[in-house]
Amino acid sequence: MFLIPKIEKATIKVSILLLLLLIPFSTFADMGMVVIPEEISIDEKGQNAIVAWNGTEEVLILSTDLKASKTLPILRILPMPTNPSKIKEGSFSAFQKLVEIINGRISMPMAPTFKGEGVKEYEGVEITFHEKIGSHDVTVAKIESVDNFIKWIRDFILDNDLEYREISSKFKNEVSNYLTKGIKFFVFDLVEAGEIEQSVNPLVYRFQTDFLYYPLAITPSSDVRGSTPSEVNIFLITENRIRTHSLLKANLSPKRIGFIYYTAKLKKEELEEIDPEIADLFKSEPLVMNTFYSGPLDVLDKDLIIYTLVKSSLKPEIYWIAKGQKHWIPSEEIFFDYGFEWGEVALVSTTEMASYFPANLIKTLDNSNVYEIVEGKKHWIPSEKVFLDYNFEWKDIVTVSNTELEFYPRAKLVKTENDSNVYYITEKGLKRHLPSPEVFLSYGYKWEDIITVSQTELNSYHNNELVKTKGNPEVYKIEDNQKRWITSEETFNTLGYNWNKIELVNDTELTSYPTGNPIVR
Repeated sequence: MFLIPKIEKATIKVSILLLLLLIPFSTFADMGMVVIPEEISIDEKGQNAIVAWNGTEEVLILSTDLKASKTLPILRILPMPTNPSKIKEGSFSAFQKLVEIINGRISMPMAPTFKGEGVKEYEGVEITFHEKIGSHDVTVAKIESVDNFIKWIRDFILDNDLEYREISSKFKNEVSNYLTKGIKFFVFDLVEAGEIEQSVNPLVYRFQTDFLYYPLAITPSSDVRGSTPSEVNIFLITENRIRTHSLLKANLSPKRIGFIYYTAKLKKEELEEIDPEIADLFKSEPLVMNTFYSGPLDVLDKDLIIYTLVKSSLKPEIYWIAKGQKHWIPSEEIFFDYGFEWGEVALVSTTEMASYFPANLIKTLDNSNVYEIVEGKKHWIPSEKVFLDYNFEWKDIVTVSNTELEFYPRAKLVKTENDSNVYYITEKGLKRHLPSPEVFLSYGYKWEDIITVSQTELNSYHNNELVKTKGNPEVYKIEDNQKRWITSEETFNTLGYNWNKIELVNDTELTSYPTGNPIVR
């Protein structure tokens, strides 16, 4: 979280200090803060959060205890995995009610740790939300680069009659890490801190995410009292049991609910009493787990990231449950590339495993291309029209790592259901009819590698008309199933042909075409 105190320029020299607190990815966050005068200090004594996640959507209720050496406004910054669909003011009664419910399950009650009761746009910065909510002045911005982020912060500070000092490289690097992960939404929450320790009335955020995330790693990049003792108290509400291994990775510890169990079930009516947004997430009775940290904030150098990883006891395949579907993790290398550990994988019954549909639509963070995984190969979907023609849904696309995408070979041989003609799809997205079985086999292709596509998809590809063989300068145009030699570079350019659309073919294919008349200017 980011905090910016607002003070009179005439009386105090002002500067900016960064501090970060906490929130959940896709994604996410810790809340950072910017403090304006260097002489003013802000302590983050405690953080309390309720994180409710149903596998596709998260509700985060976040409260922080703050104390400043004098009364002043602060700007808190919260990274988010996706644009929040809803932001509203919450109540401390949500925390109180949840503790009351848990205490009702056990003989030794737990003690609550909480104490509380128009913006400019710039190139590369998209304002998606701005509203005054209770004591909070909230803005949500989508940021495309660190430079855009810093420029927006600077102008925001100056527009609020504050003086700006350079933001630390450590914090810039942490913001860059979020952007690299695809976390581009940031909540800016302007509140006030005073000399008496206080909890600001919490905000409730609701957003889409394929995993539960409560970022902690951004905290050490803060310039504000990272070594000050603090308490982090998080209630996790999920459909499935959370393995303690995931908590320990983030330097968090689970609390027992009673003498045996770490979790307790919550009834639908209890969820309503905690918060209606949380109740709306779950169709069945979810589990609640309490996790905590006590100590200096600079120890929290790893985000809390919880994926649903499962395998059947009868098969070795490991799946990541995303968007209510199962996405196969195809190799051990990819498993570790995601930062997963074996201790996070839960065994499920074959019945439960069979209840999940395969998640076969994928893309990467840095590219908009969408692929369908078909028989172990990645099949590029060339356009929105083709995507919709297959009755695919955008919400079913899973974002994967570049390592995983590169694991799959390209699906490059296609045909339609009612036609035996086989086409080769080039790296540049052009189609070329393979004229005979002999030509097909001369490339070492296998019949089982052919996938069936719709006529809409096949029609969407332009023909690969310009070909040549390796080591020979002659370029031919394939026209009416004949090869026609383009006699000169001048002719090629005069007719408006594109050098980038020339594809290599082997001698077997080139000689299979009858020779037509040469193309001259």
